[in-house]
Amino acid sequence: TEALVIDANPMVSAMLGGAAREVLFSDKFVFLSAQYTMLKIGGRDLKDVPILALTLSLQRPIWTEDRDFDGIQGISIRRTSDLLAEIAVR
Repeated sequence: TEALVIDANPMVSAMLGGAAREVLFSDKFVFLSAQYTMLKIGGRDLKDVPILALTLSLQRPIWTEDRDFDGIQGISIRRTSDLLAEIAVR
């Protein structure tokens, strides 16, 4: 079981029935998140600090489709397509 920090957009996608739902309810992953992520709406600014801090402090990948996180040093990003591929392989 791999631990991942989850961003708001995969949660919303899963709630709306997107492909992320299969990942979210898979027993292959454990998800960690800042409580604030559930309330996040809108673009990236200071609101991303809690999720970035959690990812950095736990040294765990973040599951997100948010391209604003791309290129941030020390952040490993996992996309829904990556996780779906892992589920299929296992």
